[in-house]
Amino acid sequence: MSIAEAGGYWQRDDVIAETTDLLSQQGTTMTSSLYQALIAGNVVEADQIIG
Repeated sequence: MSIAEAGGYWQRDDVIAETTDLLSQQGTTMTSSLYQALIAGNVVEADQIIG
């Protein structure tokens, strides 16, 4: 969240709590699209992100 806040985008505490709960549930299937593409063996934008 500090990156968003540094850019002037403040997150509501209830949104942060709900998102954290959703993403930290054991057995959740929620993942990033980057991770999904990587696992599927597709080309990903890692080089552009990492540099």
